[in-house]
Amino acid sequence: MDENNFIKTLLLATALSSALTACADEETIQSCSAFSDTKKTSVLRNELDKMGVPYRVDGESICVSSDYRSQFIKATLIASPPNPNVAKRVIVPLSPSGAPVQSTQLADMKQQEIFEAELKKRNIWFSKDDTGMIWYEVTREKEVKEITFHIVDSVVSQDIPVGRNIGFSKKAYVDTFTKLLDEKHIKYISKNKNGTYYVVWEEKDSNQVKPLIDEAHKRIIESGANH
Repeated sequence: MDENNFIKTLLLATALSSALTACADEETIQSCSAFSDTKKTSVLRNELDKMGVPYRVDGESICVSSDYRSQFIKATLIASPPNPNVAKRVIVPLSPSGAPVQSTQLADMKQQEIFEAELKKRNIWFSKDDTGMIWYEVTREKEVKEITFHIVDSVVSQDIPVGRNIGFSKKAYVDTFTKLLDEKHIKYISKNKNGTYYVVWEEKDSNQVKPLIDEAHKRIIESGANH
């Protein structure tokens, strides 16, 4: 595993997860990771399936809700183990105001360019290091999360709305989840896109759906459907 892929993968799964895809209305944080190697992506999805963790696919990124962050980090490290022979010194820059800083990075290069342009447009100070990480003042965190959310939202296919869908790699998982939706008389549509089974519900039902996702997760584990 080369150094750039290691930095991109590990940091996206840990330090970056708190800044990716924050829902504007509910401040819902999600953890996302992306690999250029499709084999590693398959391993990540399989590990999440084994853990019974629901996830969705945004382009090349695999995302889960913050409730499953620890499982997600574990699965990511299994998919792409850190190379003990690779060492990278991270230099934390100083902000002009002296405020603490934190970092983020979007997986897609085009998204990253849009992200940097939007930061400049809003006069948000940032510093880009040699690994491509963007450092910004924690006092601007809310604005940075908002920018990130809208960038990710704009590149996801319109027929798979961000924030009200969930993706599964197996039809059995879909059946478990949609059965719960049927019991609550919640309308939905399901579709298969690039090998992922998506279930999409209406915006007005989002508050009812969240606990059903958790319940589906429990039933998948209890039934042993992940084996």
